[in-house]
Amino acid sequence: MRSQYGIAGLIGMMAVGGLAVACGGGSETTEAPNRPLLRITEFTVKPGQQATFEAAWKELLARREQVGSPVAVNVSVNDAGVYRVIRAMGTWENFEAYQQETSALPGEFPADAFEQSVSSITSSIHRARPDLGYTPENPRFAGDQLTNEEYDFIKYFFIHTRPGTRQQAEDILRRMAEVRQRHDVDTPMIVTRTVAAADGPMILIRLHFEDVADSYTHSAEYMAEMGDDFQSLLNEMQGLARHIRTSNNVVRRDLSYVPAS
Repeated sequence: MRSQYGIAGLIGMMAVGGLAVACGGGSETTEAPNRPLLRITEFTVKPGQQATFEAAWKELLARREQVGSPVAVNVSVNDAGVYRVIRAMGTWENFEAYQQETSALPGEFPADAFEQSVSSITSSIHRARPDLGYTPENPRFAGDQLTNEEYDFIKYFFIHTRPGTRQQAEDILRRMAEVRQRHDVDTPMIVTRTVAAADGPMILIRLHFEDVADSYTHSAEYMAEMGDDFQSLLNEMQGLARHIRTSNNVVRRDLSYVPAS
């Protein structure tokens, strides 16, 4: 969600943990409300300001580690200098708890450094939709897909669907999963849907790979294996979309956070 508050206002809202909710748009789905929620925030960093941003972010992480924050944080960055932050929020109640935790963090929030280094911030709230995704019997990267340390590259697909096409889009995703299963693809397809976003309904697909080279070679192999069956589904989805964008992201584990078990 894109805010009209300006960077200074956004930084202040982020400091008390309320950015994603305060900028909320869209509507909550009535289906499977107990599925986990994720908060996704994108920081576009000014050219030459990556070091300033990363130092400020690490300072913020250190404060969370100090209090033992229970919220896992996955950070990745693309070649345009956009840092994508996924927080595993779980439930709506956890948003309030996270806000209270943030307000009580020790030390000072590095607002000046963020103000200096960040040109824009967008945020959205997503609900996990494993019923629309695909989990192979023997996935390449097992366990928690958010905190798994075996992959270092994420391919994102942002599918902004046209109004009134929700059921059609979800049917296509289920058929995509069936094709992947039929060809025994070993790469999970992780699907979430927005429940709060400024740019209308959106489906987000995440695919994890070892590195950028693996993202091209391995995906080329299974795309060739699935052939026309899968390509026809991609064409159907294209027809339902207002627009589709992709992002190639390198995982930054030094900027991420995994709660102690």
